[in-house]
Amino acid sequence: MVDKPFKTYPQLVEILINSHGLIVQDKQNAIELLKIIPYYDLVNGYKEHFMINDQYVKGMTLEYILLYALFDKSFQNILFKYSVYIESRFKNSVAYAISNHFGVATNDYLDITKYTNSSNSNKRNKKIKLFNTLNDTWKGSNISQPTLHYVQTKDHVPPWILFRNISFSSIIDLFTFLPQNLKEEVASDMILINISSHSKVELMHIAITIVRIFRNIIAHNLKFITNTSNHYEIKSKAIRNHLLGTLLTQDDIANDRGKNDRFSMAISTVLLLGNEILLGQFAKDIKILQAQFASTEQELKVTNDYFKNIDIPFDIPERIAFYAQALNEKQI
Repeated sequence: MVDKPFKTYPQLVEILINSHGLIVQDKQNAIELLKIIPYYDLVNGYKEHFMINDQYVKGMTLEYILLYALFDKSFQNILFKYSVYIESRFKNSVAYAISNHFGVATNDYLDITKYTNSSNSNKRNKKIKLFNTLNDTWKGSNISQPTLHYVQTKDHVPPWILFRNISFSSIIDLFTFLPQNLKEEVASDMILINISSHSKVELMHIAITIVRIFRNIIAHNLKFITNTSNHYEIKSKAIRNHLLGTLLTQDDIANDRGKNDRFSMAISTVLLLGNEILLGQFAKDIKILQAQFASTEQELKVTNDYFKNIDIPFDIPERIAFYAQALNEKQI
């Protein structure tokens, strides 16, 4: 006998009520809600926020959890949306630097000898695997558009075309193998705050990786509310102090907020968007979401509880605006 046998929707509703202490006002409606939010997501997805010893906190209702889940997914969708802009901007920046220094002919800029070597065997193998992937993108048996069009009609595939058909992870890996001067060019294009070139390269790699990790978590419907970016951390005291007064407060720094948590995803997004228009729209989208969940006391509670639980400040739209203003006035 399996330890997790199949349960019907009515059975799952009874388990929520009798085994976990959830208040369900309308059982038929609860069945329909379970078709929207799977039982696993309902119980395991938010248990850190709503359960103690496998029991829902007193007074918790299914309707409240549904609103909470809707807010959660809506906020994740905003982060995902801007991660797409960041990926596009990053690919364009890497393509520009490579084209400028190595040329646009495919065999020229994919010449592996032009990229940095490492004494570490794992890094050497990673580099070889990466370039095999890059070459397979335009030489392989399953070439995608727009690369295919260039293979069929042109005598080369320029970087800004080829990179449209490689993964976010691959373009980040390619950045790590760029010569130092090219890394600095890309980092200076992407990171606009006034810090040293070396610090920009370090921050660039950390921030873009944090965005990629959380983007994957969101895309694959994994547990955003408790996940971290592991050892990829915005931990430099100099950089964190540099963001003091715009994105970070003294309390954030004292409590290590924004290092590798959900807040670090928001901070990294702000740092990498660069464009004042995109920053303004990012802040506006969050503000609109907050306003959409402000019609009732329950909705306001959902919004406040959510930001508190995931450790992102409720005033993040205002902080983004402060950052954008400081950037525009060259005060950061």
